[in-house]
Amino acid sequence: MHRYFLGLALIGVLAGLLLLRDGAPSAADAAQAQAPSQPQSPPTDRFLFDVVESFDAKYPGDTPGHIGRHGGLGELRPRIALGDKVFRGEVDAPEIVGVVTNLKWSRAQGSLDIEFDPDDSLRIEIGESVWVKLGGSPPAKK
Repeated sequence: MHRYFLGLALIGVLAGLLLLRDGAPSAADAAQAQAPSQPQSPPTDRFLFDVVESFDAKYPGDTPGHIGRHGGLGELRPRIALGDKVFRGEVDAPEIVGVVTNLKWSRAQGSLDIEFDPDDSLRIEIGESVWVKLGGSPPAKK
């Protein structure tokens, strides 16, 4: 019986140490956890993603292109369409690097694949971060 209480005391001490190491939840954390879930709005008006694939041509007559991917969308509904411009750089001085040509949204995985045709005069690298304006940016002129 004495070992049983000693074991419970040891568990209590270990739990206390974990709370001290990770930080005890604050009152704000508790309030946030109890708040009703509301749809998340995008934090900005742009959708940032990384270039994960580049190709010269997939079939005869095709042009070079790039594919970007972003995961972790959760409940966010991307508002992107074919013909939207793809940018790199900061919002106050964006550089157009291409035009969206294919979109694949996997709601189950919470990811979006974006294929775009690049501007021929620009170098776009694997791992580079680019972005698309959210919410109905006008299509690029051809």
